[in-house]
Amino acid sequence: MNLTHYRPTSSLNATTLVTDWPSYLAIAILSGTLFSFAGTSGLIVATLTAITWLVLGVPGAIAIGHIALVAIVDPTLTDIAIAEVGFVSLVLATAIRDSQAMTTLIATTLALIVFATIAIGATTIFPMWTAASLLIVTIAVSMYFIHRIGLVHLGLIHGGETA
Repeated sequence: MNLTHYRPTSSLNATTLVTDWPSYLAIAILSGTLFSFAGTSGLIVATLTAITWLVLGVPGAIAIGHIALVAIVDPTLTDIAIAEVGFVSLVLATAIRDSQAMTTLIATTLALIVFATIAIGATTIFPMWTAASLLIVTIAVSMYFIHRIGLVHLGLIHGGETA
């Protein structure tokens, strides 16, 4: 069974990097929003997020971006709200290019809401290392569920079987 066409692909590739204005705009918005409240640390978070976006696509970029934001910047609630504008720009840039835009938009928006809620809640209640750890665990569990849904979708397992 050849499953190569089911492999996840990143949202960007070498041919689209040249003419992909939505991606450039999204990276500029993300960098600007993070720089506005975190300076150089914000640019580091934006760079990590952009590289992850290139390699893993939007969901991975949103996850790594939130972990880096909490771990590197130590944001306030207002800072997190400002940063979400940058993360939403990644979702919109991908939705403009993607043929399955609605599915991507819904899944990523839900992930964005969950991760932002956890980031805001965790940073107000726990020390920074605990908040970052909580985000990592949440992302790990959600990635397992996404992997599991993918296996069921591909017909490699049935809903009730173990992987």
